[in-house]
Amino acid sequence: MFACLLNLVVGFLEHGGVGYQQLSAGYYNACAINGDSAISCWGNGLGASPEGQFSAVSVAGRHACALGMEGVISCWGEE
Repeated sequence: MFACLLNLVVGFLEHGGVGYQQLSAGYYNACAINGDSAISCWGNGLGASPEGQFSAVSVAGRHACALGMEGVISCWGEE
């Protein structure tokens, strides 16, 4: 079983000229919600991040799930 190693609501963190409001990191990858409420992910095994605006994201193992602004949950990556 894989668990989320870090799930952090940062208020607003800037790195490389991009601001982030939440960060979630697992063993293999990480995702963050930027200032426009879009998701950026990096690492291994997730594939393409969903498009849209999101209020929360959580990464575990090689998959991630996010809560959209409309209340819909989206999951992606390896099962």
